[in-house]
Amino acid sequence: MKNTIYLSIIIILFFLVQISGLVASDNIKQDFVKSLKSMYNIEAFCIDIQIEIYNESSSLNPDKILRASVIRDRRRVFSKYLHLAMISTSKCMLMLDHERKKIYYNVADSLQNERVLIEEDLNKFLTNPSGSINLLHQNGKKHYNIFNPESEISHAEVIIDAETNKLDQITYYYREGSSYGKGRVNINYVWSPFLESYKDFLDENTYIKVEGNTITLQPNYQQYKLVRQDEGVHLPVTW
Repeated sequence: MKNTIYLSIIIILFFLVQISGLVASDNIKQDFVKSLKSMYNIEAFCIDIQIEIYNESSSLNPDKILRASVIRDRRRVFSKYLHLAMISTSKCMLMLDHERKKIYYNVADSLQNERVLIEEDLNKFLTNPSGSINLLHQNGKKHYNIFNPESEISHAEVIIDAETNKLDQITYYYREGSSYGKGRVNINYVWSPFLESYKDFLDENTYIKVEGNTITLQPNYQQYKLVRQDEGVHLPVTW
């Protein structure tokens, strides 16, 4: 299966893109959107993410397990997945490719505002008439079951903690004949408090030094090649 999960606070957005275009009673949809917005408004946190990939939806044991993490402190976000790490701040965005030994740089002004992106997809979710969603309350959790006849994902289950509104788990079920095969993917989220020791990960000065229009790599990253996207070089599309 392709590794196309975008890891930052916009990890929620990946889910919304897959299921945008669903209809349900207004109270369930509004409750779901309220939960997602509540997560976005948490200013500082750390999330450990475990991605379990099953080649068959009925399998009990995963065929592959991948791990990722997201750290946020206000407007600074660090995300890590496989050999890639991304740092987003108010000044710039960096993507570190540890496998290819490259650091991609872009100025913050060239990036779309995260909140605007989320609002756009929430509006699609609320207004596009296709599919269905229902809600079950169980053991202090909200279980959303989402069905979309127009997507390769036939069914998605989303579990959110009813008290904290934090995401616990997303499970995708793929249709037979889809490009992913008839499998499923479980994505588990474990939340923990932000620690001061994480601050260096979120600081662009850990990786680069900016003086006017000149950007150089810090000593610990001299073996990497700097690629400036603000000069017309585009980030890789597939992770």
